[in-house]
Amino acid sequence: MTEDYTTGIEERLTCMAVVEDGPRIGFAAFLEESNTIVLDDSPADGYDTQTLIERVLALIQPNLLLLSTKIISNTNLLEVLTTPQSTIVEDARHDEDEVNVRLSRRSPTTPYKIMKSSCYEKKRCRATILQMQVNSIMNRRQRGHSHEDSDRRFPTNNEHGHIASFQVSNYHALASLVDFDSTVQVQALGCLLSFLETKCFGNQGGIVVVDDIVHCEASHYMAMSPDTLAALNIFAIEHHPLAASNGYGNAKEGQSLYAFLNRTKSKPGRQRLREIMLKPLLDVDAITMRQDGVEFFLQDDTQKVVPTLIHQLRNVGAVDKILNRIHKCCSQSNDILVFTKTLAASIAIISALQNEVLLKLEYQLEQMSRPNAEVEWAIDPMSKRYYDFVQNLLQRCHVDILEDLLDLISSMIDEETTSTTGTVAIRSGYSAELDQWKVQYDSLRDTLSVYSDQMKQGWPRLRSLMVLFMPQVGFLIGLENDGSWNNSLPEDFQFVFTEVGCSYFRNQDTRHLDEAIGDLDSQIKDTEALIVSELEEHIFTCDKELRSTFNALAELDCILAFAACAADQKYVRPILLPSEENCIIIQNGRHPLQEILIDDTFVPNDAYINSDHRVNIVTGPNFSGKSCYARQIGIITYMAHIGCFVPCDNAQISIVDHIYARFSGTETCAVPQSSFQLDLTQMGTILRRASPNSLVIIDEFGKGEFDEGHALLFYPKIHSNDSSTGTSPASGVALLASALGHLAERGCKVVCTTHFLELFSMGLIPEADHGFRALRMTVHLPENDKEQATPLFRLEVGVASSSAGIVCAEMAGVKPAVIDRAREFVQATREKRKVSPLAEILRVQMGLTKEACALLSQFVDNDPDEMTDDEIEEFVTNCRLHLRNKRLESY
Repeated sequence: MTEDYTTGIEERLTCMAVVEDGPRIGFAAFLEESNTIVLDDSPADGYDTQTLIERVLALIQPNLLLLSTKIISNTNLLEVLTTPQSTIVEDARHDEDEVNVRLSRRSPTTPYKIMKSSCYEKKRCRATILQMQVNSIMNRRQRGHSHEDSDRRFPTNNEHGHIASFQVSNYHALASLVDFDSTVQVQALGCLLSFLETKCFGNQGGIVVVDDIVHCEASHYMAMSPDTLAALNIFAIEHHPLAASNGYGNAKEGQSLYAFLNRTKSKPGRQRLREIMLKPLLDVDAITMRQDGVEFFLQDDTQKVVPTLIHQLRNVGAVDKILNRIHKCCSQSNDILVFTKTLAASIAIISALQNEVLLKLEYQLEQMSRPNAEVEWAIDPMSKRYYDFVQNLLQRCHVDILEDLLDLISSMIDEETTSTTGTVAIRSGYSAELDQWKVQYDSLRDTLSVYSDQMKQGWPRLRSLMVLFMPQVGFLIGLENDGSWNNSLPEDFQFVFTEVGCSYFRNQDTRHLDEAIGDLDSQIKDTEALIVSELEEHIFTCDKELRSTFNALAELDCILAFAACAADQKYVRPILLPSEENCIIIQNGRHPLQEILIDDTFVPNDAYINSDHRVNIVTGPNFSGKSCYARQIGIITYMAHIGCFVPCDNAQISIVDHIYARFSGTETCAVPQSSFQLDLTQMGTILRRASPNSLVIIDEFGKGEFDEGHALLFYPKIHSNDSSTGTSPASGVALLASALGHLAERGCKVVCTTHFLELFSMGLIPEADHGFRALRMTVHLPENDKEQATPLFRLEVGVASSSAGIVCAEMAGVKPAVIDRAREFVQATREKRKVSPLAEILRVQMGLTKEACALLSQFVDNDPDEMTDDEIEEFVTNCRLHLRNKRLESY
């Protein structure tokens, strides 16, 4: 089956589709040996794209690539993809099972197949994905069927027209495995399935049947889904409704952590900050190095050089875009000006770091290492770290190349003329020949005037004669078409062409001018273009060094922004621990966005998650700050992984490979799922992919479901078979308890906020066992109508006594009549009795008279099984009399 795509040796197929779209790259691979699909979707913008691709190739080891024409046209990317990689001994994990993705390589280069552009159309890819079968998410009855029977479970378009409903049902199951919001992931998987339908599963009607879909997690960065980024307010991109609907227009950043931390001064700095925040680090040493830089720029001795660095960073332009335009031969005159200004600013920054920072650190280290008469001074470890940070930064900067380029451009380009004319102007003195041509061109008008006067003296009848120059044509003699020179032209005048009102000729003198002077305008422009081209070619040879330098300066811009935020908000340096420590300890933590909105009134809280308290369940009323506390832990953990200081008094955080933030979603017509189904999909993704090193944040799971617990409030006659409680536990509570138990067994770090007090009252979750810990947000509840509930926003150990729903309603301004009616419902539910409807409500809503309301109330308040025959007959008679009176009134 694979002989057409390999080196001719029969082997199990491992094909991989690759899709690149803007800042993200997606992979989808099929491992025939294990009948498994492996997915990966990672940010790929920046300098480490090649490293990411090489790691994915080393993990999956494909023997066939499925590529688009866009990737084929990118020679650098194509070379990386088709070059064999050394095998990495690493397994892809899913649930409790493991799938090995390490295979041997046999061919010197990886063969590839170019797929049609239609295979990448998102709508088609989505439909193709919804037709596949994944055995790991099928129920037991379906798992018992063989692959050959799969056509009975997958209806076609002709089978009762149920294909749409089937796809919706399959969407619910696949949404926990495939991110349908990721364009690159959907396109890569859709392209892969289109290939497999005909090449591997053609004998099964084109239905792709695999055992499981796993994620290889090839990136060296913490994995965070777009939902998690949105839930934690890391980014908040706001589109104008009209622009977004038409697919154009620029978006702006709303209130987000990125907007708060973005104190960068340069365009590369802003871009690098976004890359840093999209790629939280997992390497303790790399995070520590970044923290050393932030702490270094907070020192008093360093504050003198910070204003110089900030001032020069403002002059650093988007050099990456300029270099890309140079590569495509479409650079503009302004690019040279921006590039020159950037070079000068970069040299000034590097000079300040070398002369005012590095030399001082070297002197300090030298003084510390000198032996004293009595004691030998030890080198301050922090000074050594600061020195290593600055030294590492400067090693990435190639100042010699910058200075050579700046000298070359300064001697070559006339910046003032270039900025005035809008075209690149070569400085006088760079090319003697070009300068001579420019002098001749500037004096060309006088030269033409002299030749015109000489010709008029020789031919006085040609009064309108003038000698002129036309670019691309040459020197000509022009005569007005007034009839004065008809039949009286000199013999050596050669007609060239006629325009309205004027005719043009050549003679021996104009030919001499063409030979002596030529087309000066074209010569000047061509020569200047050639000089500029040589300059761009010289810049192109320094591309690698330039990008390394400007990446380092962009990171310096981000470090300074982190330091400014830490100084203003009094953030502290967290201690990063290896993942084996498995702990998140935060003392007096604060939400970085919430605290700036409420000034100094924010109430900090601690977080203590370790092996003994892996799952923290927080209860309390809606307004008590539970969700803010949960987000606070997620954001502080995230900030620590990007090397930023954090808002707390002290923090010890072990490395987290994933952050999953499950907050209540919003229904949309674009997704065929209800709000509760979205909750289930997010929970399913967490349960399948969370590892012992993951942080899981769950907020109010299951509160959108209408189940038996909700029905009991409105239909009191619904009773449970459980005589001990009188009510059956809601399915939402059961699912949450089961999910928390599963996460606790796996060893995940979990923060869960919930209103389901039944988790503890019914004993579904032990309070102090198996890693569970119950916490509550304290609230002062009123004892009488004159008092008001007061949230204290202080976390304490224990379970909340009530969700205080009616108190929340009072604070929200709900009408007193509705509040009183709600209290009747609560009291009736506690007493296990039915609730009678209000006669006044019935009369107003149904337009009934008081007599009719009395009859209806009598019918509702009495059980027919408990009424005597006389009571029933009396009730029926009264109803008939009422109906007869209504008829008489209508006549």
